Formats: sequence, structure tokens, C-alpha cells
Amino acid sequence: MNLLQATGLCVSYGAIEAVRDIDIAVERGELVCLIGANGAGKTSTLKALAGMIKPSGGEIRHNSETVTGISSHELVKRGISLVPEGRGIFGRLTVEENLDMGAYLRNDRQAVAADLNRVFTLFPRLAERRGQTAGTLSGGEQQMLAIGRAMMSRPALLLLDEPSMGLAPMMVRKILETIQIISEEGVTILLVEQNARAALEISSRAYVMENGAISLSGPSRELADDPRVRHAYLGG
Repeated sequence: MNLLQATGLCVSYGAIEAVRDIDIAVERGELVCLIGANGAGKTSTLKALAGMIKPSGGEIRHNSETVTGISSHELVKRGISLVPEGRGIFGRLTVEENLDMGAYLRNDRQAVAADLNRVFTLFPRLAERRGQTAGTLSGGEQQMLAIGRAMMSRPALLLLDEPSMGLAPMMVRKILETIQIISEEGVTILLVEQNARAALEISSRAYVMENGAISLSGPSRELADDPRVRHAYLGG
């Protein structure tokens, strides 16, 4: 069963059409990736799915209900959380205050405390820096914090936009390993990632986006062996 489905999705900025009539679906429990070059429309797609921007056309369904055009905070209540490109942390707040902000719609304080401990288990470095101002963290630590903050809303669906961008290779491995763990624990994930090789390795299915449209889709292993994908995104 599809947890999320977009049909004929279009996103425009004035006269510029960034996303053109795409169909994309994520089944409950899946880890699906969306790969493509810069400017392909990946971030615009995620923003539309997360309610950050209003689509210019098409329909978005979550749990079989139409959610097209619903605000982002309402979608968070329904279990959809976005980790944006650039992380979007609150630099003047501490690590723990940032994580608390992720749970701002929740009233179950005992469960929130348990989830905070879970985030600190996933990211021990955040536990070590829980009282530190978030703006003083390294890029990798800020990415951990952004993912942890999203997890504090207890999402059923996690949207991740370029989590490895600008990070050292060792930190990239750590972030992607943690994304796999989160997926294995039952959170459905749609991952936008410029590191196509890594994204295809950890996902079950993939979409390839070019010039605002989906050009290829299928099982990740099959796409990793596709000559077009290898030539365009895998360096061979």
C-alpha cells in the first residue's frame, strides 16, 4: 500500500516549470531514492510533497487521503517530516532545544523524552553536545541534528533532501548508515541524494529525474546496472 503518492505533480515558479507532470509513489516501509543532476527538480518535488510550496498541478495523496496544498505544519501532524537541504537548524539554540522544537506539536512528554534518548542513541555525538549552541557544530553534526529534530515529530514518512551534501566521506557513511537504521526501524523514507551510488546502494527503489521529469524508475539494483544511469551518475 502506498503511504505517499503524487500523480501528475507540477511545480512552477512564475513562468518557469520546475517539475513537469511526474508520478511518484512510496510504499509503507520503503526506502526510495530520487536522483538527478542539480536543477533537475528534486528539491522542488520534496518541497511540494512536504507542503512547503503549493503545486501548480496534480494530486498528492497520503494514507489514501488527498493532501494537495495542505500546509507543512498540518502534514507534520499527519506524520510527514522534511529534513531540508542546508539543514535549517536554529543556530542560536542548543542541540537539545533544537530537538525539542521537533516535538513542538506533541503533548506526550514521556514519549518525547523516550524519543530524545533514541535520537541520542542514534547520534551519540549529539548527546555529548546537548548543551552546545547548534551554530557551533560541524557540518556533519548539524546534519545529524537536522535528522534528529525531524525524528522528534515521530514521522511515518521522512523526506530527506541531500543529507550528504558538503560532508567528509567518513561522515557521509555515518549519515547514510543511520538513515538505513531508521528505515529498518519502520520509518518510510524518500531520499533525495546527489551521491547516486550511495543512494542506490541503500534504497530498494529509485527514480531518476531530468529536466523536471521522471526519466527512469525501478529497483535500485537494476538502475545501478543501467548503462544510462552508470554513464550519467556513476562515472562509468
